[in-house]
Order: sequence, then C-alpha cells, then structure tokens
Amino acid sequence: MTSIASGSSNINALIAGNAMAAANTAIGTATQRLSTLKRINSSADDPSGIGMANTLNAKILGYAQANKNINQGIAMTQIVDTSLSSIQTTLASMRTLALSSASTVSASTLAANQAAFTQYLAQINTITAQATYNGYSLMNGSLTSAPLQVGAESSNTISLALPTTTTAALGLGNPLALTSVGSSTTALAQGDLVINSIAIDASLAGSDTLSYSGNAGSAIAKAAAINLKQSSTHVTASVGSTTVGGSAMSSLPASATTGTFTLNGKSISVTLGSTSDLSVNRASVVSAINDNKLSTGVTAIDSGDSTHGVILQAADGRNIVLVLGDANITSANTGLGAAGTYAGTYSLYSNTGSAIVIGTTPGKSLSNSDFAIGTYSANVAQVSTKAPTASASAPTTLSSSDLKINDFSILGALTTDDTATFATTTSVTKASSAIATAAAINKSTSKTGVSATANANVLVGSGFTTPTASATYSMYLNGSTFDVSITSASTLDTIATDINAYTGSTGVVASSNSAGLTLTATDGRSISLGMPTSIAATNVGLGGLGITNSSNTAATALGYISSVTLSSTKPFTVSSGSAGNSNFESLGFKNGTYGGTTQNLKLTSADVSTNSTATTALSIIDGAISQVTALQGYTGAMINRLGYQNSLDTNMGTYNASAYSSLTSADVAAETTALAKSQIIQASATAMLAQANLSDQTVLNLLKYEFLSH
Repeated sequence: MTSIASGSSNINALIAGNAMAAANTAIGTATQRLSTLKRINSSADDPSGIGMANTLNAKILGYAQANKNINQGIAMTQIVDTSLSSIQTTLASMRTLALSSASTVSASTLAANQAAFTQYLAQINTITAQATYNGYSLMNGSLTSAPLQVGAESSNTISLALPTTTTAALGLGNPLALTSVGSSTTALAQGDLVINSIAIDASLAGSDTLSYSGNAGSAIAKAAAINLKQSSTHVTASVGSTTVGGSAMSSLPASATTGTFTLNGKSISVTLGSTSDLSVNRASVVSAINDNKLSTGVTAIDSGDSTHGVILQAADGRNIVLVLGDANITSANTGLGAAGTYAGTYSLYSNTGSAIVIGTTPGKSLSNSDFAIGTYSANVAQVSTKAPTASASAPTTLSSSDLKINDFSILGALTTDDTATFATTTSVTKASSAIATAAAINKSTSKTGVSATANANVLVGSGFTTPTASATYSMYLNGSTFDVSITSASTLDTIATDINAYTGSTGVVASSNSAGLTLTATDGRSISLGMPTSIAATNVGLGGLGITNSSNTAATALGYISSVTLSSTKPFTVSSGSAGNSNFESLGFKNGTYGGTTQNLKLTSADVSTNSTATTALSIIDGAISQVTALQGYTGAMINRLGYQNSLDTNMGTYNASAYSSLTSADVAAETTALAKSQIIQASATAMLAQANLSDQTVLNLLKYEFLSH
C-alpha cells in the first residue's frame, strides 16, 4: 500500500500558486512604474517617502508662483521707476524756468515762465495719476506699500514701499500735517484718542520737563504719548508752539502804578501810566515779559492795537501759565489774556503717506486731544476747530469781524448757507452751524488758499445697561418728538432701530458702540437733542452727552454744533478779526499756524512769477529733485533685489524638482530587470503548479488502483 506524505493538501500546488501570485504583483508594480516612470504611485509604494514627496511638490509649485509674484513686483517697480524719471525731467525744466525768473527779466517773460511752470506742476500730478498697475494707483499715496510673497515659505516676503509724488508731497521739509487746535489742557486718558484703530495711552507729566505746571496735559506730553505707539499707528507727532491771544484794552489805571503778574512761575513787575496812550502801556508789558523770557520760555508780541492786546508765544510748545493776582494789573489795562493755563499745538504726520483716521473709545473724551473724529488725508495741511460745548443757550455765529485766515478777513456766516440744520428757538440756528461756517470760509478760498469742510457731527453716548423694568421715554431730536420704549429685552441695536425710523426727518443715524449709542449726522448739521431726564438718557445709551432733566422740547433741548476742518496745500495762519478773540475762540478757533511749520515748502507753494518767489522756488525744486533722486535709488535697488530673488527662486525650484525626481522617479533599468525576473518566476510558477496538479492526479490513480485490487 502506498503512503501519501502530503496528506489531503496539495502543498506543492499552494507553493507554486503563491509564487505565481507574488510574481503577478511584482509584474503589476513594475508595469505601473514603467508606464508612469514614477516610483511612488500611491502612499503604499513608500509610506515614509510620500510625505517628503508632497512637501517637495508643494515647494516646487510655491517657487513657481513666487516667480510670478516677483515678476509682478518688478513690473510695478519699473512703472514707478519710469514715472520718477519723467518727473525728474519735468523738475529739471521747472528749475530752468526758476533760474530764468530769478534774474532781472521783463514782466512778459515772468508771466510766460509762470504759465509754463503751472503746466509743469500739472504734468507732475498727471504722471503721478497715470502710474497704475492692475487698478491700483502706485504713486498718489493711496497705496503706500505692496506686500510680495517672494518664496515658498510664509516668511519669504518683501514689502515694496510706494512713493507719494504729488506736488503737495515733493519739496522741502516734513510732509504736511494734521495739527491740533491747541485748546485743551486736560491730560489724555488711555483711549481718549484712537489713531488708525490704535488706542493711545495716557499722557504723562514726566514726558514734559519744560512746562511750569499742568505738564501731563501739555502738547509735549500728548505728542510723547502718541509717539510711543508710532510703530503701530505709523503716525508721528511733532510739538508745535503755544499761542495766547491778548485781551481788549479798555482802561487806564487811575494813577501811575507798578504791579506784578506771574508768568510760568516767574513774578514780573510792570509800571503802567495813567495818562499814557494804551499802546505805551502795552509796550511796557511786552518789554517786561521779554526781559524775562529766558526764565519763562515765553515771548510777548505787541498786536498793534488795543483790541487784540498782547500776544504770548512759547516756541517749544510748553504750557503758558498766566496769573493776574494784583488788583492793579488786569487784562483790561495790560492787554494780556485771561488768567489760566494754555496748551500748545502738536501735529500728526503720516509715516507711510496713508490717511490718518482719528477716533475715540466710547465713554472717553476725544476733546482732550484737540482733534475731531474723521479721516484726514496725508500731505495736506489741516486743523479742526474745537466743537462748542453742548448748550441750551443761543450759539455764537461767525461774523465778518471774527476771523482772518492768512491775514484775509472772512465773511460772516449766513442762514441761507445751511439747508440741512433744523433750527430751534434757542440752542440751534442755521447760521451758527458748521455747514454755514464752512461755507463762509469757502467764499474766500481763492484768496486764502484754505478750504473748509463741516465735519460729521458725531455724538458718542455711553453708560447703557440692560433695563430691569419697562419704560417709555419721549425723545426730542432735530424737530421730531417720538417715544422710545425700553424693556428688559431691549438692546442698543433695537433702540437704534427705533431712532433710525426717524432718520429721514432728523438726518441722524444711531448705531451701537457697545457702551452706548453713537448719533451721527454725516453732513455736519447741528443736532438738537433732549430726553425727559438724565436717567432716561443713560437708559437709552446716551449718557455722557450732558443731557439734563426736562430737556426734551425744542425750547430746552441741547444744541450740539460740529467742528470745521480747514485744509490747504501749505501751512496757514488763523487769527482773530477786528472784533478780537471773544467770539473767535467761542467758535472753536485759536490763533496760530497750522498744518506743519512754515519750512514745509512744497511744489504746490512754488511759483516763478517774481524774482523773489523764483529764488524760493529754486530751493523747493532742489528739495524735490533730491527726494525723487532718493526714490529712484530705492526703486533701482528694489528692481535689482527682485531680480536676484527671481534667480534664487528659479534655482531653488530646480533643486527641489531634482530632489523630487530622485525620490519619486522610477529606475527604468531596475524596473525592467524586476519585470523580466517576475515574468520568469511567473512562467516557472505556472509550470510548477501544473506539475503539482499532475502529481496529485497520480496519487488519485494509485488510490483508485488500491481500492479496485481489493
């Protein structure tokens, strides 16, 4: 009897079958790799290598896109470079005209030179306006930087700085500025002033080592607080000067008298005559002050008339502290301003050429900064007046004897100049509005070079808490009286919606500021506002606006008059008119120079119509040429840098592509050999499988024979 060692399984067949399956798999792998020429076709091919391959592939694509970004940057820079070259050519022609006019030439030549000069100025602005790329203006200040992703990593960036080349930006000195009105002596609290969405910290007494007292509220301290945030706001503050207008002189002492007053802590003695002309006594006061200016830091200026008295100035912006404690020494007989502390001005300069956005934090006091809410263009000389305090009394109206700009008298404001304000019987009139004041100033723009805009009238309320009980309050707003219903479910948004139902008639839009409601009249119209009680004002989110009890009628409502922004292409002076300083200051104006220093001479202020102005124009043009030359140096260096970066990215992309290829590409020779080997194994395994199956058939035949023999 024959023994079957293999039992009931055909082991040889299984072995041959497994070998054939493995060979088939190997053939499939080799075939796929040879077909795609890739070693890694799925994560199963190389679980650890697939991650590296994906990273390399992402970098290859990143470098390719970076090259495209760089090419865009190069194109932008070349546009700027070409434009700068054109401006430089124009400036050279302007300089030739200035040289011509600076010499003794005929009036007709001067006129012809000025006509050509004016066209060249326009051409510079035209070149600036035409420098655009993909819809963006590159040189007018609206786009101050262009970030470029120049590599495959997030940190591989270059910021392309873009110049501002308008005629208002090119010339001598710092850029033109937004200047404070120089009124408030109260220190800044944290959040009173917000610049470009960055809250400014409190102004500190330690920042001012010049002022005698009130140091924390000085222009010096406020500018220092602003400069601590300049890396975030991109705005730099520069201290200006302090000016105190004089008082009208109306009397002489009964007899010659010697008295004292104190200026910045220094006691000053002055002798006034009883029979002298007022100008003699005024001169005595000026002399006494100037004899002590090294101690006080203050210079006195004789205004030249008894209406304006004696003007005090501190060139370094320190506070001026005046005390009139002697009965013989009064404002009326000295011409000095009223006793008190006076702050200087400070200016804000945009470091990037972009606009300066002024705001405040709800519940805080922007008035402490001497600025008004709004967006202010860079490279424009600007100042906003001080908005009058809310009052139920009759407001002050600009008259033709109140204001002078650049030494030109401004006409009085008219009722007909304001068609938006709703006039009440008391606190609000059309003629007293910011709209009417701005209109009066603009009637003389051609003579003063200064234009005016009524600022949006913005009232920032605070103090709102969720009501615990329902109540209905009667609100008066710009001629409309309506109920505001408050419940425990009321929110600032729902209250704003109720108020905004009357926007069509009031011209005022309410919105939530989280702490309360903000009421805004965008056209600058005056706002007449009243609530039945101060508690009611808080309950609807209008706390902090000075609303008192029973002020919800036209006769008792508070009037809120907006401020006015004055703008020019060069620094300008504001001074009181023939009526003196009383109404002038009540209207929110202050004597002084605004928009930067008088050294800020730009192309817009240049002309070649006379010998003297042509000489000044030469200096301005030379300054502009130097500016443009520096800009050309920057753009040339940037073009080169971007070119170097382009080459670097190309090389890096090549090296990463090589690494990726080495990692993922199939070795054709090795894969061909593997395929041949697998095919041989497949054929051999097929033959062995057939042999194994034949061997099993022989065993079956033996079993059959044994069975039949028995």
